[in-house]
Amino acid sequence: MKTIAIIGAGQLGSRHLQGVHKSRHDLDIHVVDASRDSLATAESRYNQIQPVADHRVFFSDTIASLPAEIDLAIIASSSMPRYQILKGLLSRCRVKTLILEKFLFPRLSEYQAASELLARSSTEAFVNCPRRLYPSFSLIAERFDFSRPVVMRKSGREWGLCCNSIHYIDIFMKLTGEREFSVDTTGVFPEIEESKRPGYMELNGTLRIFTPRGDRLELVSEVFDCPSELTLDNGRDRVVVDEAGGTTECNGDVFETPVLFQSDLSGTVADTVLEGKNPGLTRYEESRRYHEILFKAIVDFVRRLPGAPESVKQDCDPLLPIT
Repeated sequence: MKTIAIIGAGQLGSRHLQGVHKSRHDLDIHVVDASRDSLATAESRYNQIQPVADHRVFFSDTIASLPAEIDLAIIASSSMPRYQILKGLLSRCRVKTLILEKFLFPRLSEYQAASELLARSSTEAFVNCPRRLYPSFSLIAERFDFSRPVVMRKSGREWGLCCNSIHYIDIFMKLTGEREFSVDTTGVFPEIEESKRPGYMELNGTLRIFTPRGDRLELVSEVFDCPSELTLDNGRDRVVVDEAGGTTECNGDVFETPVLFQSDLSGTVADTVLEGKNPGLTRYEESRRYHEILFKAIVDFVRRLPGAPESVKQDCDPLLPIT
């Protein structure tokens, strides 16, 4: 019997739970959240899935209830408490493999501290940037010539420039094979927006990412109605991805590339991990590098704005409230 822990049973955590419930391995599944309402919602969603193996589930409001040995842990909380949850988890439990949600942490110091915790505990850690697992991007990797510099553009209305850009940066870096990038914030609107999640902030406008060899990623979040679209172009090949509609057009040919939700992915990822294989997600240290570059650029931009949170303006270890 393998053991899985899911910490954070909100909208995303409950979808992870549904996915894990599709695993073909016999499991003890431990779900932790301080909110009883979230636990109730998670339990309801868990019961919507018909399992294919023997699964037992346990719900609790404290990590103190977790077993000492965990094969796979998923931290699906919001970013503010994530480092303290990680610290508490690894101080109590031996975790073989860990999956973290993003945006990873709101303080720059927590990235290095997390690296040290993971190294001391010998925990293999990944960050859940699941586009690496989507059929559309597997198709693009096969049919698009990435030996030439590429322009990739994601546009749409208020899609979460702060909290979701890392998804597109991650797959952009994976596809281009580059490891470093610079950030241009001159196209970002100079207004801080309230996130849908209380206590967090958002931005709109255009964020541009450049690699040393000349690739460019344009991330456009408009405040007016704007079709959601993702395109790639290298001057010869052109791709248009309809992520919501589940199609990918490559040089005029249209392919069905089904939309995969978290409840579709987590079971497969869990099975891959439990069988000792690489799940295909981004390793922590790689994702840490991408997060830190983006973090610094956003902090430098936000702290110059009128009404910038005092937590961002402080010189020593600013706190950037991105969920």
